Amino acid sequence: MIASARAFPAGTLDTIERTAGADSPLEQEAETVERLHNLLESYYTELQESARILPTPEEIALRELARRDAETLNAIPFSVDKVRLSGSEGSTALAQISQRLVDPRIPESRRDMAPICSIKTHLLDTLVGVENRSLKPVGKNHYIVRVRLQPGETTISILSDHWKVELPQHANAQDFLITLYRPVTGTPELHVFAVDELLAADNLHIPAWLPEELDIKTNAG
Repeated sequence: MIASARAFPAGTLDTIERTAGADSPLEQEAETVERLHNLLESYYTELQESARILPTPEEIALRELARRDAETLNAIPFSVDKVRLSGSEGSTALAQISQRLVDPRIPESRRDMAPICSIKTHLLDTLVGVENRSLKPVGKNHYIVRVRLQPGETTISILSDHWKVELPQHANAQDFLITLYRPVTGTPELHVFAVDELLAADNLHIPAWLPEELDIKTNAG
């Protein structure tokens, strides 16, 4: 038995098609709004996750400064042959002395030997300062002294060895530490670094063996 086709009143199909066509833009707009809403939710979720993981602009700036500092330090690395040191390099030099003082392979030295340090400073080819100081022995052929150096070219002489230190002519007189290592065999090592620069260095190493008369104290004590 063949079912007969359903009859619709005249014009009904046209009305249905027009209604469907009229609702389609609304549905599309609703889908678009929902899609944008989901995108915004995903965006804010990513922002929250980034805030937990990624560095802040301030942290990025600090990292950049640290990178530049590292490049500057690497450009002129610390070495035993370098006489004039920065504050951080001076801290490294003190740390190396600390390591030698506890090294059993390095023999002890007489503590009643105090080498005389002759300091002469010339500014614009004129002798502006002459001083003789005794270096304080701290053990295992290491010696140290605190001196005040004037701007200009300073020659430091100990026995037959000589070192030169150049300070800017426009600079003020500053207190410096002079450290000397005279191994039994080998070349003497002398380093000079400003006290203020040393105390301003990061990861500062102030060893306990420093003589009290040097008066090297951090802000913490």
